Amino acid sequence: MSKSDQNSFFTSRVYLVTACIVLICMAALLRFSHLGAMDFGIDEILHVYAAQELIQGKPPVLPSGFEYDRSLPFSYLVAMAGFYGGFNELALRVPSAILGTLVVFFVYWLTTRWYSAFAGLVAAFLTTFSPMEIAHSREVRMYMLFQLLYLLTVFFFYEGFETISPKNLEKSKPSAIKRWIEAYQIRPMFLLCSAGTFLIAWKIHTLIFPAISGFLLYIFMMGVVTIFIRAPHNLVRKKYIGTCLLLLLGASAASLLLPSAVEELTAVIDGPLAWGQENADNWSYYRWLLLDEYPIVFGGLTILLLCCLLKNSKVGLFLCCTLLLPLLLHSLILPMKSYRYIMYIFPLIYMAAGVGIAQLLTALWTSGHSFNNQRYVPKHLWHLLWSGALCLAVLGVLINMPWFMRTVKDYANDYQSPHVTDVQHHRWKNAMQYISEHQRDEDVIVSGYPLLSRHYGATHPLYFMNNVYLLNNEQGNQTNEQGELIDYTFGAPVLKNLEDLKRILNSHKSGWVMTYKWRQDRFWNNPDIASPTLGMFSHEVLCYIEDHLERQSIPNAPDMALWRWSSGVIPKNGRKIPEIGKPCRMASSSKRCC
Repeated sequence: MSKSDQNSFFTSRVYLVTACIVLICMAALLRFSHLGAMDFGIDEILHVYAAQELIQGKPPVLPSGFEYDRSLPFSYLVAMAGFYGGFNELALRVPSAILGTLVVFFVYWLTTRWYSAFAGLVAAFLTTFSPMEIAHSREVRMYMLFQLLYLLTVFFFYEGFETISPKNLEKSKPSAIKRWIEAYQIRPMFLLCSAGTFLIAWKIHTLIFPAISGFLLYIFMMGVVTIFIRAPHNLVRKKYIGTCLLLLLGASAASLLLPSAVEELTAVIDGPLAWGQENADNWSYYRWLLLDEYPIVFGGLTILLLCCLLKNSKVGLFLCCTLLLPLLLHSLILPMKSYRYIMYIFPLIYMAAGVGIAQLLTALWTSGHSFNNQRYVPKHLWHLLWSGALCLAVLGVLINMPWFMRTVKDYANDYQSPHVTDVQHHRWKNAMQYISEHQRDEDVIVSGYPLLSRHYGATHPLYFMNNVYLLNNEQGNQTNEQGELIDYTFGAPVLKNLEDLKRILNSHKSGWVMTYKWRQDRFWNNPDIASPTLGMFSHEVLCYIEDHLERQSIPNAPDMALWRWSSGVIPKNGRKIPEIGKPCRMASSSKRCC
């Protein structure tokens, strides 16, 4: 049997195109299903309010007066979706769902262009079922646009810097500039497109700047390589070496002429976010996170990248540089460690994995046909048996991969967002409906996030209490007319500690304390049981609330915590607050409150 016969399953255009169409449809199904079933999340609501202002021709100002200009291009997309579909959960999430589906397509198309259609199919499969990809495609946040823009930047740069222009110089009389461009094997329009998409990505998120390092490393390595090996011709050698020198001169000039920009980048490098300080110096944070959640992709990345180098050395080197160096910078130098901040390189991870896994499956298929070269089994029957065996093997691997099973389980459960992503959409609407049914005119609300409380129906005065965002508010240093520190998103007075809370409880006859629960349990350990209220209130505040206020049970909102007071005055010297580590009275859990 010829080699073409052996690989016909993997190279048949009909099979591969059909499989790609099926994958794109599945990707869209996973991203659009139950899209409006979840309440807005904490980060989503910022874009919602910004888009509501933009649609009226106003600056993107939040209720507090703070101008939320982060990822402004994405906020315009949200405003457009709201204009045509209304400002509801379904319509405003459509742009992200569309962008997430486009990422799957471009991963397939780019991997097919640089490697093979089968490698593109495997890469698209990994992207389709990635819980991180799905979850961020289902929320009003900028990450899918950020990811798609970086993927386009990678494509345009490589195609502009490395691909020979298809124009035939002999058919026309090109100008000297065109001859120069052809001789150096570059395409300026592609490079301009790469610069354009990069600048837009910069407006989406400033953490795109580590991605530059991958491009620079590739140019430097190619420059070094062309010194020691015989280049195709001397002009290509000059292209790499000359580009290296220009970049060095440009970096030196920029550091002298734009010192403020350099200081801004240095501040980003040195300044961990308030909620991420515990992982700021943990160089292995991403390694353990991705090994835990994506062992089949990230765990075998070294071998898979080796396959990329062997299959296509130049594009493989480019892929390795643009993937590994930004990942190392985020891991070793940058203190802002969150999977969201490396999402822009995730398509490259899927591409590398797709190439490696495709090579493995192709080798298995070829070896099977070599074993059957004497036609022990008829050709068509052998195709059926061997395809079935490979499918069972792949399925056996998938059902043991947490990232795949989470996707399937979450889809079966009306798609509550995958836990691996920490994208959680709590039931603020149900909690506010419960309050509206039991409220009094003199009530006030102490909320873990007043912006969501007001969006879902709060009409009473609001106070902000959430120690996770306390440092953000202190850094914002916004105050009201009374000189009180206010929340930078909504403008509600900030309660910093237990004494502030007691003051509110004593000065108002009745009210509510509400916040969201944070689910930290892994998928395989009771994923549907919400953990106690951690991270939103300090230990002493939580214990005081549990010991002095009445815990409410909210129908259909187990992920929200709600307490009620209506006695008029809370004793200043109430029950002794338990020591840290000691259990306090919990209304629905015997777990410790710290």
